[in-house]
Amino acid sequence: MIRWPYTSSVSERRLTNLRRTHLWGALALVLVSLACSGGSARATTVGGLATYGSGPFALASGRLFIPIFLTNNVGEASPAPVTEMQTNLQSFVAGRHGARTLALDASTSGSGPPALATSEGRLASAWVGSHGFQTALVSANGAALHALVTVPASGVVGGYVVAIDSTGAHAVLWLDSLGIRLQAVSPAGVAATPITLMPGKTGFFSLTSDERGGWWAVWIAGGRVLATDVEAGGTVAPAIDLAEAPVHPAAARMLHTRPWTAVADGTGGLWVGLPSGLLHVERAGVLARRSAHKLVLAEGDRRSALAEDFGSAGILVRPVGRSGRSLRLRHVGSLLAIAYDDSRQNTYLLSAVAHGRVQLTTLSKRRVASAVLVRGCPRAGTGELVSGGGLVGVACASRAFEANSVETGGDFKGGRDIHYYLLRNGRPLHGETFFEGIYSY
Repeated sequence: MIRWPYTSSVSERRLTNLRRTHLWGALALVLVSLACSGGSARATTVGGLATYGSGPFALASGRLFIPIFLTNNVGEASPAPVTEMQTNLQSFVAGRHGARTLALDASTSGSGPPALATSEGRLASAWVGSHGFQTALVSANGAALHALVTVPASGVVGGYVVAIDSTGAHAVLWLDSLGIRLQAVSPAGVAATPITLMPGKTGFFSLTSDERGGWWAVWIAGGRVLATDVEAGGTVAPAIDLAEAPVHPAAARMLHTRPWTAVADGTGGLWVGLPSGLLHVERAGVLARRSAHKLVLAEGDRRSALAEDFGSAGILVRPVGRSGRSLRLRHVGSLLAIAYDDSRQNTYLLSAVAHGRVQLTTLSKRRVASAVLVRGCPRAGTGELVSGGGLVGVACASRAFEANSVETGGDFKGGRDIHYYLLRNGRPLHGETFFEGIYSY
């Protein structure tokens, strides 16, 4: 996934010098298809290749954070070209001069966009670079790191996620040669002893605070979705078999698809939203199951919301972990994403409506408070939402495209544009545009 040098904002101009990237995560299929699509996609002038990638974004303390991973291989070095990589956190607030780039790593050792997690306005990140696998807290202004810890991974890190609780304690869950492993870090940066949850490999895993000083890990093993709670002292509960591993991700067209969403219930348990149902889990096992139709669970702090897309019958929005009635929304198009702001008790729904336009619907006090078109999201194929503190972060992706340079006849660019917006009461406060894909030259 790529960020291409646009000139529409200060932070975009700063990234014109970051022509290094490798595409991981949601755009992997796009890159594979481009690489295999024919001679024009592979044609270059000097043999160089750059890829530009991003990952799931976050909203903390009024600032929108976007993880960026850039690679560049000039294709001219001898005996073998060296791929240079940069791992960054790009962020912005309302206003023209609030954009900032925080460089996490610049080397030949990166592996993908940094992972992000937020809670109560705090932000944690994890990434792989020249100093190995690292995790840290990020300052509210996006300019500095705190409580930096190098995680003792064994061999190659095959994937990683991060979680944070309301105190600022955070933890990382990753895959290496020893299996699925977890390490907790105190708010002051004191790291606990790493724990191996399961040997072997997995295709997907997630990590969530249990809001009692511990952590819920969920992963896939043997075709099943498993979950375990790791207490603050490091005691690991027996793994709970939740369900058969879903074949397809959630029905909504998220930018970064995932087979489930996990949200702490505020009392030590966990809500797990699978594409076909909602589970309430505690250390003793599954308390309740509820089947659903094309379900999407909104991420949030302790309380949340879920949406079910019934097609022509509308979208049904239900409260999770709180009182309230369900609300069926008709004529709002097809579901893209849902978010819940616990501080305002507002639910936000992103949907694709007529002519490819994108609508943001705000639900407050059991009613529709507003419904506005997100201008700048024309013909969006996918979308994502984050919310907190009365602000909403929207990301929408354009259709994938390919283009050859008319000037050189050899340059090629293929991928999609990602538009990010920060809104309050449905009104855009600031926006950024990124490009995800490949650029050969």
